[in-house]
Amino acid sequence: MVKQKLIVIYGCHGAGKTTLAKNILLSDGENLQELSNNFGKYTVSENKKYVAVGTYKIKCGGADRLKTVDSYFKMINFLIEKYPKSIIIIEGAMFSTIFNTPLKHFLSLKYDKNIDVLIFLLYATLKTSYFRVIERSQKIPKFNVIEAKQKRALNLINKFKQLQEFKTYIINTENKTTDEVYNEFRKTTIN
Repeated sequence: MVKQKLIVIYGCHGAGKTTLAKNILLSDGENLQELSNNFGKYTVSENKKYVAVGTYKIKCGGADRLKTVDSYFKMINFLIEKYPKSIIIIEGAMFSTIFNTPLKHFLSLKYDKNIDVLIFLLYATLKTSYFRVIERSQKIPKFNVIEAKQKRALNLINKFKQLQEFKTYIINTENKTTDEVYNEFRKTTIN
């Protein structure tokens, strides 16, 4: 029996988390179905190969619309049960707290439910992250907020290197098109 997979995408602001998640969903067909339950919204790819936490009819922050860490994991458990043959995708800013509640939950999924948790960490330089955020939001963000997020993302990359509990893939999105980032993702063992 093939193990069910959970793809976790994390990274600094402007690294391309939402874009990668959307491209993964669209690789299974152009018609995305947006649904909701008591925990929030989720998106199902055309042929149900992928199911993502959050909505992807927006430019950024697909999974960031869920309000609490608890709702993320209730949603993940719901999707695992409802779509046992699908690969579940979750991305967003909340994973800066991953070495607290989320880490325990991912370890439980791995050991208690036999889920293959795959971590994708995306990063770009601070300058690139800053200008990508300006481009997508058409607003000037506070530089120190982008810088703090960048530091958390890089610290998380180092922690995952040390932890060695999950298959972890690091993708540098600097000077790469969305297609190049997606192709790097495709070279991994998830397909």
